[in-house]
Amino acid sequence: MKVNLETLTPVSIGSEQKASQFLDYIYDNNKVYYIDHDKLYDEIEKHPQGESLLEEYIKIIKEQSKRNSNSYNLTSFLISCKIDFKKAVLSAVETEGVINKQISLHIKTNNAPYIPGSTIKGAIRTAIIFNLFEEDDDTKLLYEYIFKNKDDDKKRGEKHYIGENYLYKGDRDILKHLQVSDSQLFTESDLVVTNLKRINIINNKGSSIPIVREVIKEGAKTILTIKTLGEDYHEDIKDFLFLKKGEEKGLLKLINEYTKVNISKEIRMLKKEKGEKALISFYENLIQSVEKLDNTQEAIMRIGWGKTYFDNTISNKLKEENIERIKNEIFSNSKSKTVFPTTRVYSDINKKIRPLGWVKITIDTN
Repeated sequence: MKVNLETLTPVSIGSEQKASQFLDYIYDNNKVYYIDHDKLYDEIEKHPQGESLLEEYIKIIKEQSKRNSNSYNLTSFLISCKIDFKKAVLSAVETEGVINKQISLHIKTNNAPYIPGSTIKGAIRTAIIFNLFEEDDDTKLLYEYIFKNKDDDKKRGEKHYIGENYLYKGDRDILKHLQVSDSQLFTESDLVVTNLKRINIINNKGSSIPIVREVIKEGAKTILTIKTLGEDYHEDIKDFLFLKKGEEKGLLKLINEYTKVNISKEIRMLKKEKGEKALISFYENLIQSVEKLDNTQEAIMRIGWGKTYFDNTISNKLKEENIERIKNEIFSNSKSKTVFPTTRVYSDINKKIRPLGWVKITIDTN
């Protein structure tokens, strides 16, 4: 099943790679220019004082690898040497606002951004488990797959997850019958580097810690493939008909049901805490969009970095007392006794609030 994917808000899939503001990029006129250090080395070598400048350049690299310091950085070095940095650029990405902090980079291949199939499949897995989960399961499963992970199983290197009793894992994983490809590559123009806000929804105060990320822009489009491989002779799919070959459409309704419950909970929580009105309005509009979808053709889901705990788990199916247990035993550092989680991350450029990670997938009928 070929699927069109469109980003409804900025999407950030982390690569664990960072770009230092002191060494790896130069901000100029609403663009971030990532430096190709091999090319820069060649440019410095061409300079009349190339040998001494190379020594200075290497010294900067060594100093910055030890500590981030504003005392002397790549930008000031190139200005003093009158070297045109644009001759040593690996790529250039637009920005929203002034960028002068470390950038968390989006995942790429051959310097082109994409969305991994594992990201989409993980979100689908959670939606499936959410729809299978029965209320009577939660107390037992909390022990088996959450609290047990904290102690003896973790020491043995084992890892469990809620829903393992439905879908299993390893060679027995029922979702081996589901394949999700990586997306086709986005273009460099689909990326933007943006300053993000982390807000405490109880007091609407922002964090002083800067968050700068490379994200795929709202409105970017790509294509991927979702394929189910189950056959009639596969005993393990008899209770999972949406995994039968050619029945991929059955997944869309499950995704939308999961999304609607999570958005409804988010709206209730934000209203209760008198959260940012624009954020509440965003979610009220989004849930209306989800309710209007054709469940046989399209779905809205949340992926990547910036999600809340509830967007990443099935916890909206758990009893309140067990959510409290999770908060107290696993998130014991949470400062709030009543609200969980307390913070939200979003982009807020030109007073347009956009929580990260919302995408729409539509079956390609061409």
